[in-house]
Amino acid sequence: MVSRYIRCYAGAALSDYTGQNIGTLCVMDNKPKEISEGKKQLLIVLAKQAVHLMELELNYKFISERLDHTAQQNTALKEIAFIQSYEFRQPLGKIKGLIHTIKENHYRDLEEPLQMIEDAVNKLDKKIEEVEQSTELVRSGFIGG
Repeated sequence: MVSRYIRCYAGAALSDYTGQNIGTLCVMDNKPKEISEGKKQLLIVLAKQAVHLMELELNYKFISERLDHTAQQNTALKEIAFIQSYEFRQPLGKIKGLIHTIKENHYRDLEEPLQMIEDAVNKLDKKIEEVEQSTELVRSGFIGG
């Protein structure tokens, strides 16, 4: 049974990488004892190890959160890419269909189909320009980071 009175106490400061004291690692006993220099040094080493383990845990938590955030961003980017691919394919499908129609008509009555092709090409060009602008914003750090 431990007495209510502490007769021996040895402690080592727990200091973070900035030098800020965050606690103490200590040993106590109810019997008086002499603590050797070797045991004092061991207590200091254990205190440093305890701080390293706490910092490692904090870093692991930070990295895990960043990985989760990155995974969420990747999922969102995949969804955007899927939507964008549909928006690119729509005018391309229209162009292909119109070219097929022109060929079937042996290149007669070209004004209307050519106008539709031009509209589809302009729509596709505008979409590509929007993607390029978005990419430049992301690269320059205005989005996402």
